[in-house]
Amino acid sequence: MFNLKASYSYQPEINQVAFDLISKTIKNKKDIKNILDVGCGYGLLSKQLKRAYPKLNYYGIEHAKEASQSSQKILKLLRSDIEDISLIKRQLKTQKFDVIIDTTGNPTAIKNTLPFLSGNGRFILVGQPKPGQEIVIPNGNKMFDGVGKILQATQGGKTSPTEDIPRYVNLHKSGILDVTKIITHTFTLDQINEAFDLLRSGHAGRIMIKITNN
Repeated sequence: MFNLKASYSYQPEINQVAFDLISKTIKNKKDIKNILDVGCGYGLLSKQLKRAYPKLNYYGIEHAKEASQSSQKILKLLRSDIEDISLIKRQLKTQKFDVIIDTTGNPTAIKNTLPFLSGNGRFILVGQPKPGQEIVIPNGNKMFDGVGKILQATQGGKTSPTEDIPRYVNLHKSGILDVTKIITHTFTLDQINEAFDLLRSGHAGRIMIKITNN
């Protein structure tokens, strides 16, 4: 059974790409009200969006207990295994979302949440499926509901250091990118194996290794 906790080590470069794309969508479409973050982890992307667009309603789906305890302070949380479509349906019922963000890259997660996209909604793929995996669109004719739905991929973590690093610095200086929320744990060099274990568990954002005692 798929467990979302393996998929959300926080990557600011990917989240910033998603944030830019979602911001453009919100600015261009004035009727957006509800946003669903699939595999929301600790809720860092939704927190960034909520700071910029506080009047919107934010929802998230997360399976891991530790991450969900943090994210439920930011958005309305649905604790669920994304492969259990019956449980998701019971929780969401007839709820529709104007923007759905998938950070898992899991084809089943995408398939199970696409039906909750509103008639003029945009489904944004942040996580990448593994090479060779296929994404299935259930009831494909439903993509033509309303004024037409949009399924859109981001750059998937593509980065240009000469452009991106100055942008991150400016975001931090302006108060938009709070690095204290990105860095969740700090270890000394002799604790590096513990740091790797934590990273693999999916229960951390950015981990810092302290090289010296200075």
